[in-house]
Amino acid sequence: MRILVLVLLLQRASADSLIASEIVDLFYPPVREQAASANCPHNGPSLRRWSGASTWPSGSVPRSGQDVVLPAGTKVLIDAPLPGVFGFITVPATSELIFANSAITVDALGFKVLGALRAGSPTCPISSNIVITLHGTRPTGQTQRPDWYKGIYVEGTLDLHGEQPWPAWTRLRVPANRNGRELVLQHEVDWRVGDVVVVVTTALQDSRDWHRNEERTIIATGFQWMPDGGRVSKLTLDRALEYDHYASTAYQAEVGLLSRRIVVQGAAANSPPTDTTPARCEETPAVVRVTDYAPCPNTYLTGYGGHVMASGSQSTARVAGVEFYRMGQTNIIGRYPFHFHMMGAEGGARSYMHGCSVHESYYRCVAVHGTSNTSVSENVLFDVIGHCVYLEDGVEENNKITYNLAALVHFIGSPASDLGQQIAEVTQSANLAIPADIAAAGFYITNTNNEIVGNAASGGWTGFSFPLLDAPIGLHRNVAMKPSARPMLRFEGNSAHSSSFWYQSAGAMYFGGKLYIENDVLIYDAGRQERDTCTKLLEPDKGCRTTDDLWMTLRSTKVYLTMGNGLTHWGKRVEIIKYEASDVGLGLSILGFDWVDQMLVQCRTGLAPQLPCKAGSGCNDWETAGRYWTSRGFECSSLARTISWLSLDSCRLVRGLPSTCSAERAKAYATAPHPPSFSKRCVKPVHFAGTTPTRRTF
Repeated sequence: MRILVLVLLLQRASADSLIASEIVDLFYPPVREQAASANCPHNGPSLRRWSGASTWPSGSVPRSGQDVVLPAGTKVLIDAPLPGVFGFITVPATSELIFANSAITVDALGFKVLGALRAGSPTCPISSNIVITLHGTRPTGQTQRPDWYKGIYVEGTLDLHGEQPWPAWTRLRVPANRNGRELVLQHEVDWRVGDVVVVVTTALQDSRDWHRNEERTIIATGFQWMPDGGRVSKLTLDRALEYDHYASTAYQAEVGLLSRRIVVQGAAANSPPTDTTPARCEETPAVVRVTDYAPCPNTYLTGYGGHVMASGSQSTARVAGVEFYRMGQTNIIGRYPFHFHMMGAEGGARSYMHGCSVHESYYRCVAVHGTSNTSVSENVLFDVIGHCVYLEDGVEENNKITYNLAALVHFIGSPASDLGQQIAEVTQSANLAIPADIAAAGFYITNTNNEIVGNAASGGWTGFSFPLLDAPIGLHRNVAMKPSARPMLRFEGNSAHSSSFWYQSAGAMYFGGKLYIENDVLIYDAGRQERDTCTKLLEPDKGCRTTDDLWMTLRSTKVYLTMGNGLTHWGKRVEIIKYEASDVGLGLSILGFDWVDQMLVQCRTGLAPQLPCKAGSGCNDWETAGRYWTSRGFECSSLARTISWLSLDSCRLVRGLPSTCSAERAKAYATAPHPPSFSKRCVKPVHFAGTTPTRRTF
């Protein structure tokens, strides 16, 4: 049993030990206290053992290869490994299938859950190893499979509760260097010997063909006392690291825990893609500016892992402390590692995905589809094809997406790219079911009326994508609303890095692109698109009234390690409060009215970020990197702009700043549209040029 002591952990992770930022506030989840187990379903009354012949109407225990239907009105307990591979296991509406807190393995073609499937409960997490393996081959042609084929399909209740780690991920406290085997973390963690961790890259690129993420197994745990008196965890790894992973005041590599006590996985024999070569293909200069290569567009399209779907407003899905491995089915819509499907507001409010991991996913991480009021929190998401955290149709609102780590996210096909602001449109096809996946992101937010707090993204075409949807898509295409006009509920304490590699204007956080339906076909334009947010539309699916304008507010935002922009916002009004950008091509790019308060841009920190180079180019040399990697502070094409506090470090160029602070300029600021925090003052920024690491604060 994992026992956490709140006060001691909070004291040991003191402020000086958490060096994640200089001016922004990055959040970690509160420490959980796990008390003695209570309300354990495997200790409940009237349980009948799967292994008991009297449990089954036939008088014999089900055998490998058979379809199994639980007897109506029964609670069946699995308390030992089940041999072989079963067909479909059906749980009727009046029945429950319950796992004991024991070492258990179950293999099947799928589960159809109309009643309940339980392993543990919120107050009784499973401490033993339970492994559910889903089998099945990818269908050919137009062959249709039922929703429960190679999946767990739920119209009733899914309760899977394994012990949750705290925290599920953290950051390095000190650098972890090549050939080293120790990690010093920013928190005291409760991870265990034998657990697998991922040390996330601090390179400029994070993609399938070139990345610096490393998976390792913990062989020893201990502490390290910091100069401030705080105590943090020190882990010893089974193998030496192959790459450097930085930790400085500017940024630090994330470290995430992949292991969990409950595992839901696709079978090794028929889940991974078979089309994995070649891994790298030559690309055009418009796509790649540093290297000659990119991930090949026609590979990794055949992955066919397991999936979990909770469907309908009457269903409930509560999963915590679960590892989803070899899951997702590439380009098959609806077949994701975990899928809140059409659960509405009531079903969403009963459901959550907390403290889980998803790794080696062949299609997404978690999809929130037609579901509101749910919670996706404290999950570690790694090595994923397509958008990872995915709000599907644009109607999903009031969800909490908090404290998640998403890394090594792969686009499908060729990455969206061009040298200008406009990019050729892409339509859906058999090899690209959702065309927006050419610009896959760790967090894909089609409706900003959600709470997005404390998340971190590495890799992807961009880390956070906010595409414009003039109307919902998919099953909600006839709903009269305009998702792109919805207000930002909360966006705070989020960070992104090692993206914006394929399209300079994308940014590690990107408010741009457009997804729409034309002649029943989805079309995606990844280029410049302007959004407008407001409290009320002229009509349900039309534009905003001037009197109802809203500002999109971003608080405590951190970006770093981008070849292109740190953050791009193509919209009419944005308020950015506390912003840091480090080792970036361009710190910030804004279109429209803007208000920026407390911005620190360190175009070059003095570290030597790794990136793939053309042979003999010397692009990893700091002195010559400028040939491939610009260093601009920020640029605006704004109707009105005010910057209340700005610090620039080692930036060669700043564009778009007012050069004077005249009375006329101050009056223009005061009368222009502005957010509530606007001070109605004019702050005089200074246009300067310099390449030496000298900080200038205005």
